[in-house]
Amino acid sequence: MRGFAGGYVLTNTEAEKGYIIGLWETQEDAQRYESGGAYEEQAARFGELLAEPPSREVYEVSAQV
Repeated sequence: MRGFAGGYVLTNTEAEKGYIIGLWETQEDAQRYESGGAYEEQAARFGELLAEPPSREVYEVSAQV
């Protein structure tokens, strides 16, 4: 995926929750991934593993420590 810079998968098995954090080179790369149908394709691949459909939120990196 053009502009994909990596990511993290965070899980809390006790709470049965998880987060996937995708890192992108530019906001345009992230928007292209989302609007081009790739997000839906990837989410469908993991549908059987998820208790409910994933939701999306967009954040901007404001600090790196």
